[in-house]
Amino acid sequence: MKKHTKHLAILLCAILISGVAAGGWAAYDLLCFWKTPGHAGGHENVRFVVARGEAFAKIAGRLTDLHLVSNGIKFKVMARYYGLDTNIRAGEYLLSTVMAPTEIMDRLTSGAVI
Repeated sequence: MKKHTKHLAILLCAILISGVAAGGWAAYDLLCFWKTPGHAGGHENVRFVVARGEAFAKIAGRLTDLHLVSNGIKFKVMARYYGLDTNIRAGEYLLSTVMAPTEIMDRLTSGAVI
């Protein structure tokens, strides 16, 4: 009976350690994404319009389609984590394919329109 308990304890510890490692990797991956430009190719400026009342999911999808961010899901997760997804201001912005997602979000939440 004690032998089974010892094996169960070892198994549970291994699962716990694996979960912590996976969580750490996911957090690191998101932080790297947040600070890395969306497009590895050349520099391109893009006029981007946010309509009043436009859903953040739609904005994230369009940013992904225009290669301004590389992953719309990660963009939404990070924006929601930092509480920025509800602070987007309507307007026309000049964005660039060499901007990191955090820079794009700063621009969209500051209202720095062109």
